[in-house]
Amino acid sequence: MRNGTLYPYVRVPSSGIGAVTDARLTSMIVAASNIIDTFTNDHFEASAAATIRVHGTAELKLMLPKRVRAITSVSVVDYAGTVTAFDSTYWRIHTSFKSVSGTNIIQSPTGTDALELKKFLTVGDWIGNWPAPPSYIEIVGDFDWLATPEIVKWAAATLVWSWCRSDFPPGTEEVDSGSVSLRRGRTPGWSTGLREVDDALRSAGMVREQYGHVAVV
Repeated sequence: MRNGTLYPYVRVPSSGIGAVTDARLTSMIVAASNIIDTFTNDHFEASAAATIRVHGTAELKLMLPKRVRAITSVSVVDYAGTVTAFDSTYWRIHTSFKSVSGTNIIQSPTGTDALELKKFLTVGDWIGNWPAPPSYIEIVGDFDWLATPEIVKWAAATLVWSWCRSDFPPGTEEVDSGSVSLRRGRTPGWSTGLREVDDALRSAGMVREQYGHVAVV
């Protein structure tokens, strides 16, 4: 997403009035990507063999801060730093990815990602659900999108173009945005800064709602 995102959606001049250097273009793509990540509560590049650490809430289901594709290991780290591993006989994956399937994977009906216990854990004196702080759960697996959706590439390119266009004289920019009329929106987080980009991402189901408490260590 962060490299080569702009084409074929936007073309900018490399010299003359309104020129954008490769370095500036790259920094704008990174900025647009970060804004979209914040707005959608998601990340659109694959994270393989990544480690995340989450606090439990003494509940059966442990909410995850990222979309999950696969999990290779799950461990509980207690207040003393003792690590206890639990294999997949203890837990099952709830994933928001419709394309991900397996014997220990459930398609999430709410579009959230989580680890659900099949049976109680035993960690030192603790017997029960996912332990609350100061203990935490360490998860190694594959997260986020394998490939960036086209609508997200378009959104990043449109944001970059909107930032550049005031520097361009008429006729020097091209944008594949259909009949969309761009209007300024609200601040990033609540908005990408362009209302039409917000609406397009929402309509495409790219905005990830997170239900339940997620406490990242």
